[in-house]
Amino acid sequence: MNKKVTEEHLNKTLELARGLQKGVSTAKDNIFVERIGPIVNAPKSKIFLIRLMDVAFRSSDYKKVSKYISKLLKKPENYKGLFKWYEKILINIYKSIGSKVPAVSIPTLLSQIKSVTNSIVFYVGDVKFADWYKKRKDEGVQLNVNLIGEMLVGNDEGDERIEDYKHLINQDNVDYISIKISTIYSHINAFAYGSTVENLVKRLSLLYDEVLNVKKKTGVAKFINLDM
Repeated sequence: MNKKVTEEHLNKTLELARGLQKGVSTAKDNIFVERIGPIVNAPKSKIFLIRLMDVAFRSSDYKKVSKYISKLLKKPENYKGLFKWYEKILINIYKSIGSKVPAVSIPTLLSQIKSVTNSIVFYVGDVKFADWYKKRKDEGVQLNVNLIGEMLVGNDEGDERIEDYKHLINQDNVDYISIKISTIYSHINAFAYGSTVENLVKRLSLLYDEVLNVKKKTGVAKFINLDM
């Protein structure tokens, strides 16, 4: 290899590394970073957190949400080390009193979850996403957008998820989305392989057709990544 070319690549690599390091050193503190250690050390807490985020924001029926969260909180070993001391107090209050008044306790709980996770998760209608998209686009970085929530309760919910994905595809500040087939079809069965594939093709076609419609209207080609 040409020595000059090698030196140019090396210098570009070093320049990129310095830029990345500078970004890390000047970045604002991310309060969620403190949660990473316990999650790594106690894998069950990761499963707990995923299940909590997967369902907590999916229903406007606070009684249903409360029932689900109460079930999650029955096994403290599943969220060992995940919460701060004051959050543990709040959880105990919820268990004894809050679960009986979900109309009050659940909005408070959801607000607390948002405050802790808003540095890594964007919520629907959050203007922060638009700002983040512009910043990353100016840097030449394309965002891969995922919708939180993988559990489906019947295909009606799968239909709703398809509509949510179509809505994403039509947003000007979304160019690339990732989906799991388990989020759009609830009856995936290896023993009914042919039927499963047939139904998935129909459902995925709705999304790919939407991509084609958007390109026809705007000239912008959106990308769907099948997340395995």
